[in-house]
Amino acid sequence: MSGARGPVRTAVVGTGWWSTHAHLPVLSRDRRSRLVAVYDRDPERARIAAEAFRVPRVVEDVSELVGQVDAVIVATPQSAHAEPAGILLDAGIDVLVEKPLTIEPHDAWDLVRRAERAGARLHVGHTFPYHPGVLEARRAVRSGELGGLALATGLFSTAVAGLYRGETDFAREHTGALLSAIPSTYADPVSGGHLYSQLSHPIALLLFVLDERVTTVSAMAKSLGSGTDIADSLVMSTESGLVISLAGAGTVDHHDRRSEEYRLFGDGGRLLLDTAAGSFELSLRGGELRRTTAGDVDLSPMPAERLLAAATGEAEVLVDGVLGAHTVEVLAAARRSAKSGGQPIVIDPR
Repeated sequence: MSGARGPVRTAVVGTGWWSTHAHLPVLSRDRRSRLVAVYDRDPERARIAAEAFRVPRVVEDVSELVGQVDAVIVATPQSAHAEPAGILLDAGIDVLVEKPLTIEPHDAWDLVRRAERAGARLHVGHTFPYHPGVLEARRAVRSGELGGLALATGLFSTAVAGLYRGETDFAREHTGALLSAIPSTYADPVSGGHLYSQLSHPIALLLFVLDERVTTVSAMAKSLGSGTDIADSLVMSTESGLVISLAGAGTVDHHDRRSEEYRLFGDGGRLLLDTAAGSFELSLRGGELRRTTAGDVDLSPMPAERLLAAATGEAEVLVDGVLGAHTVEVLAAARRSAKSGGQPIVIDPR
């Protein structure tokens, strides 16, 4: 759709934990948005959310939104993104799909193509590309300051192990959300676990910063008795030969002690980034040292705000479907590799 005139008619599909923490509060208070409807496969959860955020309508089917809205956030469980997003994109509606975009790469690329055919904007709900340190890292890489890149590493460990056991109330209480996540969402061995639920963040971040396409992935996973992975380690290579390593676990004891660290090494210097601490350091071979500290940044509202900004013509899409689809490719390859005991998986080019 082209830039909307007046308030953007918005809706939310999926009214669980993350929607009632991050999306509905933004859409209900932002002057650019007129929140007109919600949908959830559980009508009672939809009714509770509609009442709390003063949404005038609860629809019984996603297709009822066609012709009634300009932009929609799809925040269903991770394995249920593709169908509602496809219906909305086919109708030319701008859509923000929560991360990961889909579980299977072919579904992700299908959504990208459907958005292109209909002229709709497809956003993906990866939050970290909005972080000022990440944007600074992206600028440093693309300016060539680091020279030829040889290695990128990441560590992303968080306090979410309970989610993988189906314990979701703690997340609602920590964030102040209205509703808890459905217990099976993060405990599903196919679409949950630390890989899809958490490492999707640093994978998207690294792809966003590096502007590289991953071609090969080798991964290992550990469950510690949970129904799905609780820790993962990935080694990746890109089209240019860059080596990327990434690891993380969900076993940190408290959110304030989480690790979100990245290091990039090139023949012109190195870059250190910590998104939890909000710190950035660039050290160049010529002796220049640049440091900034942004502090801990609340990223939650950013994707919804960007959806509105794009719909009104104020800004372009920052986290698009192509980035989301490339991230899904890496996730799917990593899961396949881990199941095979770490065998390298080659990602077919699109």
